[in-house]
Amino acid sequence: MPRGERVYTTACVGGWKAGRLRWPLWTNPLPTPVIRSLMAKISEEFSSDERKARGIGAVFSSGIRRSDQGGYSSFQPARPV
Repeated sequence: MPRGERVYTTACVGGWKAGRLRWPLWTNPLPTPVIRSLMAKISEEFSSDERKARGIGAVFSSGIRRSDQGGYSSFQPARPV
């Protein structure tokens, strides 16, 4: 999503060279609008009570490595947050 002169990607946090992708795993099936909302908000830190109230069982994060040659990127191994 463009914001000013920058582009923001859902569920990504950090800068160009030190970014991270974060995603939730929920405990029960959720409707599509709720999943969209969770993905948009997952960059925020939720307490364990807030996660439970939202049906989130776990949150994972993976570093994004970017090259200096045109911005090619790859993901580092995922870790629970």
